Amino acid sequence: MIFEIELYFPTAKPGAAAEVESLGPCKPLSQILFLTVTEHSGDAHLVPFADVLEVDVANHRYVSAHGRTFYPRRIDLPDHFMVETAAGYARTVKGVQVARLTRSKRDTPGKGVSW
Repeated sequence: MIFEIELYFPTAKPGAAAEVESLGPCKPLSQILFLTVTEHSGDAHLVPFADVLEVDVANHRYVSAHGRTFYPRRIDLPDHFMVETAAGYARTVKGVQVARLTRSKRDTPGKGVSW
């Protein structure tokens, strides 16, 4: 999985048209990653990163690998997770700093089995 990751500037206030910076294409190094999605009814469930094409935390929206768009009440990412940047170094990303995750166009799910 390769995601384009956009982070809020550290001084930004979520929900206030905050500015973001891009980390560029990053490959998650943490093995099992999930979004915690809270629906409007109050029910919560987990969505694996592998089943996600795009997550927009600022607008409470995510797009599944099947092309469906969901608008839950709340989307929470892991507290922190490790990624490998395009430059080849590892970096810890805090979940509360993430504004958007977008699956790279060269990495789309469902293209066969890799061993």
